[in-house]
Amino acid sequence: MTKASLKVATIQFELRPERTLQQYLDHVERLVKRAAEQKAELVLFPELASTGLLGAVADHEVTTATITSDYWKFLPEFTDDLVEGMRRMARDYNIVVAGGSHNRVAEDGSLRNTAFIAHPDGRIESQDKIHLTPQEHALGARGGDELLVTKIGPFTVGLLICADIQFPELSRYLVHKGVDLILCPSLTWNRRGVHRVRTGCQARAIENQLYVVMSPLFGTSGIPTDSPMFAVGKALIAGARGQNSRSQRRDSGHHRISRRRSAGRRFGPRPVGCLTCKARSTRPGTAEAGSVRKAAGRNGRLMSLYQHRVRNHEVDSQGFLFNSRYLEVADVAMTEFFRSIGWPYPKLVAEGTDPSVVSAVLSFKSPAYFDDILDVDVKCRNVGNSSFKIDVSIARGGTEVANVELVYVNVDPTQARSRPLPEAVAMALDGALEG
Repeated sequence: MTKASLKVATIQFELRPERTLQQYLDHVERLVKRAAEQKAELVLFPELASTGLLGAVADHEVTTATITSDYWKFLPEFTDDLVEGMRRMARDYNIVVAGGSHNRVAEDGSLRNTAFIAHPDGRIESQDKIHLTPQEHALGARGGDELLVTKIGPFTVGLLICADIQFPELSRYLVHKGVDLILCPSLTWNRRGVHRVRTGCQARAIENQLYVVMSPLFGTSGIPTDSPMFAVGKALIAGARGQNSRSQRRDSGHHRISRRRSAGRRFGPRPVGCLTCKARSTRPGTAEAGSVRKAAGRNGRLMSLYQHRVRNHEVDSQGFLFNSRYLEVADVAMTEFFRSIGWPYPKLVAEGTDPSVVSAVLSFKSPAYFDDILDVDVKCRNVGNSSFKIDVSIARGGTEVANVELVYVNVDPTQARSRPLPEAVAMALDGALEG
């Protein structure tokens, strides 16, 4: 029987200072190992995934004045060893490692942004980024001029790095070559970039009736020290109908994608289930935290953000979870939501964000009882200048028992009035927006 599906893991990979090459490879391998344990056959990492290795610079402070030299002279020194590390992981874990993109100096002496795909049989394939950003042009980098087409399981696969997904001509060429799955390692650091890449992934999936899998870099390494970059974004898989399977988790989201053919006509791939991780660690990208379960729902629903067990002192005389306790559950959910997008609460407050509730709307669907385990999930619905709105869904066994709509305003406690959300926090919220 011909295999007709492929299980993929897409990584929300934390940008953090990596003090040695081995520390970075260990970071990657923990996630590759976890993906393999969850039976993924392909794992995707983001654009410029190894940028954190700037934390290994020991002879000078990395600033905006040195960054061009560091991109040309320091980071490319690691590329060959990074590729060999990917090759070993692909072989050891029997998984295709699309290891993100990295800086390299090509044979013609140009700086390239190159993604590598390592296969379990030892093959290494590569794809240069074609459409460079103004910042990359300022570095003196050069874009590629060829497109990779390869086979992974039953799929014919292409790879477009970040901005390349925004140009429909590239995808059309790939489709002409038979591609039905596009991988998109990405790095964005503002709201405009997040929306461009996310919308580009959805558009390419719809217009070509294929899958697009995107992996973002997010967080900060504190480098350059005089103007640190805050990477933002949210992993997604866009299907043929444009639907998103997007993760709020700090590690990998796992999805099985399938192909169907009938009478020679190609049908759009359809998600048939997923595995994803509940995050409890404060570190994005870490694979050690949380547990893994099969998600419910025919369209591959994601796992809940956290779980709450109803305790005895929380129920009323009827044995129901008392109505005011739902707000407590929602408040914890807000804290866990921020943790999941890279902003644990102490860091949030230190950055100048002190969210206060100005509106709460509770809708009760069915009662919750003592010792029930409630799955709690959060969706960000709107981000304003100083406010944001979240929906908190509280469910038991896949059935929603209550929904809480919360509007928060960022408050300056010394002035007792609102203040704008810090740009880095606003970008993280914007990257987590759901329709």
